[in-house]
Amino acid sequence: MEKIIDYIKKRYNNKPMFVTENGFCPPPQQSEQVLEDTNRIKLHKDYLSGLASAIRNGADVRGYFIWSLMDNFEWASGYRLTV
Repeated sequence: MEKIIDYIKKRYNNKPMFVTENGFCPPPQQSEQVLEDTNRIKLHKDYLSGLASAIRNGADVRGYFIWSLMDNFEWASGYRLTV
């Protein structure tokens, strides 16, 4: 995350940035494993750490958005035209 933010900062003259659609799609789990979401926690911790470093180095990051619950419905069903 830090490398790509630094690249964008340099390439585009440090324009304000928003990081969107960032997330983690785990493999299917057993119901008792759902509450132990350590891989997702680690991913976001690592990404946010890299993002914080880029911001400390001067990147003009204005927002960071992770996948939402609604994204899961989009993936599962897609968008359909209903008549």
